[in-house]
Amino acid sequence: MNEFKKAEQILQSDFDRTIKERGESWIHYLDLVYMGIIQYELRNYARAISYFDKSLAEYVEFSDAKYYKGICLLHLNEDQNKVEILMKEAKKDSEKGYSRNEDNSFYEAYPYKVNWHMAKWTITNYKE
Repeated sequence: MNEFKKAEQILQSDFDRTIKERGESWIHYLDLVYMGIIQYELRNYARAISYFDKSLAEYVEFSDAKYYKGICLLHLNEDQNKVEILMKEAKKDSEKGYSRNEDNSFYEAYPYKVNWHMAKWTITNYKE
């Protein structure tokens, strides 16, 4: 509902509780991506990348995390070759099926799932 600050507070509260009760390793990689997307939407690109990296540490081939990390890197004016390599890797991972659907719902896409047919990721034509 575009209430990203509220979403950040709720998810951070859940992270804090999980860490206290079970440890940081119990935070699910998809929750880390959601927090990364929240940070992306709040234009906290470096912070978003840190969450995408934590997610990728758990699910190395997670194409959507790589895609959003690449978009954040573009916003931070990172090396375009580095971004292009990451985006190509993300697309290949997606083609291999390395993405995620919500729990036991094979046919439903989760929010912010990358649609590679519509994705505007090329360096030369990327616009926000």
